[in-house]
Amino acid sequence: MTDPNEESHGDVLIADVCTAEFGWELMCWQGYVRAQAARYQTLVVCSPAGHEPLYADMSPRFVPHLIEGLRDCWRMKKIKTDKEERRAHEEIDAIERQYVADGRHVTRIAPSGFIPITEQSFIPFGSRSRAESNGIAFDIAVHARTKKGKNPLLNSLNWSQKNWNRLVSGLKDLGFTVAAIGTKDASLVPDGAVDLQGRDLQTVMDVVAASRLCIGPSSGPMHLASLCHTHHVVWVPPMHGKEAHAWGVTRARYETIWNPFNTPYTVLELGGKSDPALLLETTHHVLKAQSVEEQARQ
Repeated sequence: MTDPNEESHGDVLIADVCTAEFGWELMCWQGYVRAQAARYQTLVVCSPAGHEPLYADMSPRFVPHLIEGLRDCWRMKKIKTDKEERRAHEEIDAIERQYVADGRHVTRIAPSGFIPITEQSFIPFGSRSRAESNGIAFDIAVHARTKKGKNPLLNSLNWSQKNWNRLVSGLKDLGFTVAAIGTKDASLVPDGAVDLQGRDLQTVMDVVAASRLCIGPSSGPMHLASLCHTHHVVWVPPMHGKEAHAWGVTRARYETIWNPFNTPYTVLELGGKSDPALLLETTHHVLKAQSVEEQARQ
C-alpha cells in the first residue's frame, strides 16, 4: 500500500467508524481514506458490513459494523442500535491500544463533513468482464427507489410500480435488457426486469459497470454509477420554492462536485407523478447517441 517514493506520516492509519449515507461514503470518505492511506504502512477501516469492496484495493484490516439508524450525510442522527455502536467503537479503541502497545504510531481519522474530490483519490469500481463471465451483464440497470423519509420532496422521487413497469416495458420494446438493483426494503423490481435486489456490493458494482446506462432517482447507487464510468440518467425534484437551492446542489453533485471521472450523465427534474414517456424518450436518445459514438470509433 505504501509508495516508497512518498514520505510516510506513520505506521498505522485508522479510518474510524463510518455511518455515512452510501453516497457520502462513496464521494466524501472512501476516496479520502485512499488518499491518506498511501502514506501509511497499515490501514484499518471500520464501515458497514458488506462495504469491503470500496476499500479492497487498499488491503485494509476491515472491521465491519451493523449500526442502524437515520443516516444523514456523513453521520447518523438517530441510532437504533446503541449496543452495536458501542461495540464498533470499543473494537476500534482496542485495536488502537494494541498497535500503540506494540510500539506503532497510530493516526485516527473520522468522517466529519464535506471533502472536495480534489483532496481524494478515486478508482473505478466494477468489472464488465467479470459481469459478462457471471452472466449478469445487462444493457440497463435501474434503481427503483422506494425509501421514504420526512422530506416530502425526497419522497416525491419515488415512482409507483405502475410507472416503473411502463418504463421497463418501453425499454424492452426497444430491445434492451434490464436489471433491477437495490435493497429489498428500499426499492422495487419493475415487471420485466431481472431481479438483482439484495446482491452483494461487488456484484452490484460489476452489474453497473457492465451496463450501458443506469437509471433512477437521486440516490447512492446513482453516485456509484459515476464511479463505475457508467452514464446515468438521474432525476431530482422540480427546482422551485425554498428547497430549490438544496436540490440545485444535488444536481451539481452529479454534474461536477461528485463526478471525479467526468462520467457522462443526464439530470432531469421530475416528480413522482411524472409521465415515464419523457424518461423513456431521454433514455432512447442517450442510447442512440452511444451507438453513434461506438460506430464512429470502429
